[in-house]
Amino acid sequence: MITIARFNYPHEVALIEAELIAAEIPYFLKNINTITANVFYSYALGGIELQVPETAAEAALEIVNRYRQAPDQAQEAKDKS
Repeated sequence: MITIARFNYPHEVALIEAELIAAEIPYFLKNINTITANVFYSYALGGIELQVPETAAEAALEIVNRYRQAPDQAQEAKDKS
């Protein structure tokens, strides 16, 4: 498993987690339980780490990048469709 993204808060990873499940990509959210219980530990622990198998890293990064677009880029993509 390799870490492909980090998040400070549990809500930031919720939609990505749902997309990974839908795409049947195995994943692990390191530190999710600790940070959910005490969000102030997030910076001390380095955040919530999204880990996936190396073979699925590219597909998982595509999903992550869809949610990390700047608001103006997201609007442009929405306007094109």
